[in-house]
Amino acid sequence: MAESKRYIVEGNTVRVQTRPEYSPEQEIRVYVRPEAVPARVRVNVPYVLMLLAVTVLFGYLCFSYLKVQASINASMNRIANLEEQITKVRSENAVRENRLSAQMDLEEVYRIAVEELGMTYPQDNEVVTYSEQMREYVRQYEDIPNS
Repeated sequence: MAESKRYIVEGNTVRVQTRPEYSPEQEIRVYVRPEAVPARVRVNVPYVLMLLAVTVLFGYLCFSYLKVQASINASMNRIANLEEQITKVRSENAVRENRLSAQMDLEEVYRIAVEELGMTYPQDNEVVTYSEQMREYVRQYEDIPNS
C-alpha cells in the first residue's frame, strides 16, 4: 500500500502528514436492511406435504368416529324398538295364557285321563332319577345314562 505525503504549513511550522492512498478494494460496504420490509418466507415442501397428510388423516378419523357414533345410535334405537315389541308380545301372551287357563277345567282333564285313557300315576319302582352334569338341559330322545 502506497502512502502519499503532504506537507502542511501552518504559521512558522511545517508538518508532514501521511495518509494511505484510497483504493476501492479497501472500502468496507455495510448494507442495512430496512425493518419495514419483511424477509421472504421460503416454503418447505416436505413439511407442507406432511402437514397436509396429517390434516387429511385427522379429517378421516373424525369422519369415521362420527360414522361409528351414528351406527351406535341407530343400533340403540333398534334395540329399544325390539324391547318394546318383546314387552308387547309378552303381555299379549300372558293375556292369552290367562284366557286359556280360565277355559280349561283341570278336573275334567284328570277325569278324561284316568277314565277314558286309563292313565295312572307311576309307582315308585317305575321312576328313574338321574342328573345330567354336563349340560343345563336334557334332550327328549337322548339315551338315559346308567345311574
